[in-house]
Amino acid sequence: MGKFDGLMGRYLRDRERFADLINGILFNGERIISPEALEREAGDYLGEIEEDKKGIKRRYRDLKMKSGKNGRFQIFSLENQSFVDYTMPLRCMEYDLLEYLEQLTELKKSYRMKQIDLHGAEKLSGIKKGERLLPVYTICLYHGEAKWDAPRSLSDMIQLDEWENFNRYFSDYPMRLYCINEQKDFQAFHTELRQFFQTLGYRGNKDKLEELIENSVEYQNLSEETFEMIVVFLGMSELWKIRDKFKNDDHEGEGYNMCQAIRELRAEERAIGRGIGLTEGLEQGIRALITTCKRLGVSYENTEESVRREFKLSDDEIVNNMTLYWNKE
Repeated sequence: MGKFDGLMGRYLRDRERFADLINGILFNGERIISPEALEREAGDYLGEIEEDKKGIKRRYRDLKMKSGKNGRFQIFSLENQSFVDYTMPLRCMEYDLLEYLEQLTELKKSYRMKQIDLHGAEKLSGIKKGERLLPVYTICLYHGEAKWDAPRSLSDMIQLDEWENFNRYFSDYPMRLYCINEQKDFQAFHTELRQFFQTLGYRGNKDKLEELIENSVEYQNLSEETFEMIVVFLGMSELWKIRDKFKNDDHEGEGYNMCQAIRELRAEERAIGRGIGLTEGLEQGIRALITTCKRLGVSYENTEESVRREFKLSDDEIVNNMTLYWNKE
């Protein structure tokens, strides 16, 4: 798991944010899943013994929660992706299969513990006829910058026959993929996921990012977790080190002012840019004077004096510039 995948997983462990993510992606923002009904589940599965006999192979979900309401339960799982993966549909399919097998194993184990006798087809199957497993819903959340050009379903990975009569019997597995960089509207989210996801669309364009944050009052009072996610994901970790400077101690909620942070960062960048521009302009002016004097036949000594008079340089600076530019022409 990469750095950004780990951070995203930690951020979404919060039940309110996780419920908002599920509701936003699966139910267009309708609050079907309640945070209070969510319970974190272990996300590791035992697989087959490896060929080299080194031990049991494990597969790990990034995040898994169980939701229960009125006696009915569902499993919601999340796979975080910061990079494109050309095997992702198969990976999600494998995780879902392992989840169902895990449920089946636990069910059979409970029969043995309760000493429940099974007969006929039930004994052969290991479970009673009316038993049902919990449904599993897996979302692949892609938060990378590159375009997702990988398969989105199992059929995208399969070399299907050109004959349509074969293809109609193929059992496809459509992956539930949500690419943040493909979205234009995040109104389906009701927590700070909305503000966080919005900023990810402006990585590499700080002018647009500044405009977004300046025009949205929600960015004036962000939680510490969301403030951290924004500055780290957008490559502005220096703001995290001085985060206390942007804390709204006198503001309701005592959150962090992203507007102030971006404003100060951009002002500093512009000041540095102006400094670089002045330095580059000075260097260009010195070079132009020296090379022009040489082409016009002005002596080395008189050129030195002209540089001293025009640019107010020290003797060492004049020597360095004359050495650098006189012999280039």
